[in-house]
This record gives sequence, C-alpha cells and structure tokens, in this order.
Amino acid sequence: MKKRLLFIIMVLLILIILPSCSGKKEKKIELIYGTYTMAGTDSQIVLKSDNTLVVRNYDLSKLEKEAYENFMIAMRNDRREEGNKLTEEEEQKIRDDINLERQFLDRENSFDHALEDGLIGIYVPVENCDLYFYLQFYPSDNTIVFDDKIFTLEKS
Repeated sequence: MKKRLLFIIMVLLILIILPSCSGKKEKKIELIYGTYTMAGTDSQIVLKSDNTLVVRNYDLSKLEKEAYENFMIAMRNDRREEGNKLTEEEEQKIRDDINLERQFLDRENSFDHALEDGLIGIYVPVENCDLYFYLQFYPSDNTIVFDDKIFTLEKS
C-alpha cells in the first residue's frame, strides 16, 4: 500500500513539476497598436489603443464593389423568387448605401478582434451592410494583411 501511495505521489509530482520546468512558454499573442504602411505607397492602416482604426490613402472602390455591394445584391436576390429579383433602382440603393471610403478613409472606426489560428482577426461592422471590414494581424512579423495587401508596422 505504501508503494502504491508513493507511486501516485511521484506521478503527480512529475505531472505538476515537469511542465513548469520544460522552459517552453507559449508566446502570448497580442495586437500591436501603431501605424502600418504598405511598401512603396503612402497607404496606411492605423490601429489605436482605444480599439479604433483609420485607413489612409487607400482606394477602397474595387473592394467595395466586388466584396460588399455585389455580395449584398446577390444575397438579397437569393432570398427572392426567380421572377422577383431586385430592380436596378434597388441595386443602386444598395450601392449608394455602402460607402467604404466615406466610412473608413481618414475616419476612426471601432473594431473588435479575436485570436484565430496564430493570428488576430480584426472586425469592423460595415454601415448599411451585413458584412464586416476584415483585416488579419500576424504577430510573427508585425504585419496586417488587408485586401490581399501587406501592411508593415512602422518603426517608432
């Protein structure tokens, strides 16, 4: 009985002490606030410590049309019967209501962020739309990927 108790105590000690002695500590993934610039351009994404972001000098028109307006039009048409699709006026209203440049260029927008498989996803609701403005922060090299472009943290 004593041997069995001693064995259990040894196993517990090993399970408690061994992980703390391994020397490997998981690196905490945190969002780095600052100004991120796309190489060779003056385009910037600024993340502020109050969880707001600002986009500067970036053409959002193609992204707006392809990713937001066209998607919202297609999604609303999918909910309708074949003979009752959106009219041209209804489609134009959707296009007029979604304006990424008005919402994001040189304007602060609050964002939420979440840990996602070694990166941090940054989410901002888009006005008049069911979608989010989405960016990915990669802590391994302090970059943000947005619209398939890489923005790198400026040195302080």
